Parts: sequence; structure tokens; C-alpha cells
Amino acid sequence: MSKRPYKMLLVVSEIYRQQLWMFDNNLQRIDERIVSLNQPHVSPVMGGKAIKNT
Repeated sequence: MSKRPYKMLLVVSEIYRQQLWMFDNNLQRIDERIVSLNQPHVSPVMGGKAIKNT
């Protein structure tokens, strides 16, 4: 197997592990969650208004 498909397989297996853990623990979020197959290093975007320190 070449390098790119192997890396994709690793990412998909990690996503599966995360999804299974969330299902087993009845949770909707996980630390360091993968949100993109093509960019697994990108973190999820936080929603809501940003708090300004003034």
C-alpha cells in the first residue's frame, strides 16, 4: 500500500475509534476530535461569541 492510502486508513481507523468511544460513553464530544479526513490536524471551530478581555 502506498503512503497516501495508508495515511488515510490510519485517519479513518482513528475516527472510527473516536466515534465508538463516544457511542459507548454516551457523549457528544471528545478531546482532539478529528473533523476532516483531508486535514486531520485541524481542530474543530468553537461556536458562539468570542469573549474579549478588556
